[in-house]
Amino acid sequence: MSKEIAWRVIIVYLTLVIIFYFSKPYRLGGYEELAITRWNYDIEEIEPNKTKISYGVFFTNKSLGNIFIRILKPNYKTEVLNSIEYDNVIILNKEIVPEEVLEVNWSIIVDKQGLTVKDAKAILTSVGINARVKGEKIIEHDMVGTFNHY
Repeated sequence: MSKEIAWRVIIVYLTLVIIFYFSKPYRLGGYEELAITRWNYDIEEIEPNKTKISYGVFFTNKSLGNIFIRILKPNYKTEVLNSIEYDNVIILNKEIVPEEVLEVNWSIIVDKQGLTVKDAKAILTSVGINARVKGEKIIEHDMVGTFNHY
């Protein structure tokens, strides 16, 4: 009976370790991490039935090496894709050193007015990035990550 309890405790422990590992910021291999440390939202009505939503995201390099971020790809709700004007991909080509913060800003135009920050958050579903990591032991490795905003 005690062996069965011990095995159950081990299985629960391993399950929790796996869940917490994958709930951390996107891991780039080893101990490297790229974290989103802050979001900004701004809403401006620019003409009747048109609203400009500006997004800002702050990436922090939590790794031991430099990270070269090639592109950022915002992903929006499928239901609103026909009513917004946006860039599919934002080309960055920026390298950030350990603990450096990179601010990325972009805007979209929505064919609606009277939007709130809550609406702006709901339109953006995630942000994808493509980056190259340069670490102490890793010469280079490619990474594609998706971050959900809160």
